[in-house]
Amino acid sequence: MLLFLWAFIYAVCFILIGYWRKAQIRTVASCAAPRFPARGGRHVCGICLQNDQKKRAKPRRVSETNIQLVSFSGRPSAALLAPQKKSNLERLHPMAYLELTKIEKHYDSFHALKSIDLQVEREEFVVFVGPSGCGKSTLLRSICGLETVSSGRIVLDGQDITDIHPSKRNLAMVFQNYALFPHLSVFDNIAFGLQLHGVSKDDIRKRVERAAALLHLEKMLDRKPKQLSGGQRQRVAIGRCIVKAPKLFLFDEPLSNLDAKLRVRMRVELLNLHYETRNTVVYVTHDQVEAMTMADKIVVLQDGRIEQFGRPMLLYEHPVNKFVAGFIGSPQMNFLAGKAGASNPKGISCAVDGIGTLTLPLQADGWKLNESITVGVRPEHIELEDGVSCTSVKGIVNIVENLGGETYLHVEIAPGAPLIMVKLHGSHGPNRGERVTLYLPADRIYLFGDEGNAIPAKPLK
Repeated sequence: MLLFLWAFIYAVCFILIGYWRKAQIRTVASCAAPRFPARGGRHVCGICLQNDQKKRAKPRRVSETNIQLVSFSGRPSAALLAPQKKSNLERLHPMAYLELTKIEKHYDSFHALKSIDLQVEREEFVVFVGPSGCGKSTLLRSICGLETVSSGRIVLDGQDITDIHPSKRNLAMVFQNYALFPHLSVFDNIAFGLQLHGVSKDDIRKRVERAAALLHLEKMLDRKPKQLSGGQRQRVAIGRCIVKAPKLFLFDEPLSNLDAKLRVRMRVELLNLHYETRNTVVYVTHDQVEAMTMADKIVVLQDGRIEQFGRPMLLYEHPVNKFVAGFIGSPQMNFLAGKAGASNPKGISCAVDGIGTLTLPLQADGWKLNESITVGVRPEHIELEDGVSCTSVKGIVNIVENLGGETYLHVEIAPGAPLIMVKLHGSHGPNRGERVTLYLPADRIYLFGDEGNAIPAKPLK
């Protein structure tokens, strides 16, 4: 008797679920019915048109965004209607491929990301760079969905993904520690994501073999991760992302665990891979050399804020503040602190700590008398021979670093003052203890105000 009762309840539930599914398919999938032309050249669903005619109303236009077919499994399928034409506003201001708007991130009382606004175009290689703790990895994980933003909006290829689960965002991330399964072969590691998504075995094999050929891993598909070098493991992690064909690649300091020589080689391989696949890439690193050599555009972050965003040479030649000037460029820029003096026909004067008054053959906008300023010059721009419109500074060579193709001099210009670094080409230069005169070209001198912002300046004619 009890068994009969359970069977009866099961049958009733089965019938009710069947009716519910039919109702869902009837209401949402009705747009699969024949479509008829409406005003303006667009099409509307036949059933929707009949319902509207019954209400004696104009045929309503059905957009692509509010029509989806639902299969018998309840999963949404692709829309039937073709994409609509772009409006004049969209033509004048096209949407970026990846757009971050007013992104904020709080960890209790700690403010990690502060009003981040960023636009990344399709097929760009964008690098986040900055010191440890600046928020670059947090920003990357927020894009991926591993961190939930406190406020703001993340849009990828026209779709708002701010609140979408990480597995549904169609992104691929390469972690710093590779995250390979030690008990699986290279083939199975690369194919793991495809297997989870139920891709057919033939399709998996084709995709894995294609990615392995691209990454030169064809002969290693049967090996385990412990049998691979660091660079090979990194390529396996990249291959696992390639086979998914994601909309966006995310790299979180992928080369930091490699030695210097392998890091240079992997840098070249990553660039070649980007040129061949033309994927959109967001890459995080603390190494500004990687940023300068790999990026189409660089995002310099400090304390959760974007200090400057642009092409590498723009940041190198026109830094917006002292922080960007010191962070971009290797070796970093030399800085001399002082006070702004008076302007005269020969230029502007400034009292530099430990040196005295320097006359710079420059014309500066917003030059304020007695304001605390900083004079900056890059090591590769300092000359040991006099040139046109140069400012001279005397000093004594303290340390010589001879690297063969280039030589670094550390020059003491005053007791207690920071050493000035000079970069010379070749292996010949002054010896330690020699007195030298450093010449600073006027067109290579940078000025920064009390708060670190760049002061516009140009050489006198």
